[in-house]
Order: sequence, then structure tokens, then C-alpha cells
Amino acid sequence: GDSSHKICTEITTRANQLQRHNHLLQYSTILYENVVKNPLEKAKELFRTVGIDWSESVEKRVLHSISGSSEGGGFDTVKDTSRLLGRWRREAGEEYIRAVEQGCTQLMSTVGYPLMFPDT
Repeated sequence: GDSSHKICTEITTRANQLQRHNHLLQYSTILYENVVKNPLEKAKELFRTVGIDWSESVEKRVLHSISGSSEGGGFDTVKDTSRLLGRWRREAGEEYIRAVEQGCTQLMSTVGYPLMFPDT
């Protein structure tokens, strides 16, 4: 609705500003689904992007963090990421998702996030 539109408009404005000044700033757009699909690969990519060395101990920590038995509730630091993918879609409901997509279409397009209901 209106609140999602306002928030998304502000974020879109900031994302567009970042894109215009990309030659001055280094940033990455990270989609949640991509992290959940392949968390180890995305973690390595982020480390490369920011210039931090990847180590065996970091890899062990990431693997431990994604292999937990948690359902992903609250602020858990260990999650079974395979259970998280698409969970929000099942829990949010079509009406809510359509409202967010309607208010955030421009932002989702700007950051390359696919719409579930492109006819919204």
C-alpha cells in the first residue's frame, strides 16, 4: 500500500544515486534468494568484493551457520537455509505480496528483483 510505496520510493532514489556515482563508490546488490540458494558462493563473492581474504576458518563458520536446525525464526545466527527459500511467499499471502509489488515495482526493477505478479 501507501507505506510500502513511500519506503520503496526512498530506497529507489538512493539506489539510483548509487548507480549514478558508481565510479566513486563500490557497492553490490544482494538478493536474499541468491544468498539462500548458494550461501557459500555468495559469501566468497562478498569477501572478494570488499578485499578480505577467504580462509578455511571463515568457510567452516559459514558452513556451520547454514547447516543448523533452526527454522530461521528471530535473529538466529544458525539457519537451515534450504528451508528458508520461498518461505516468505508461503507465509505472506498473495494479497500482501501484490500490495508490496504494487508499491515497490520501480525499486524491484531497479535492483533486478523479479515480480511474482507482473500484472499487478
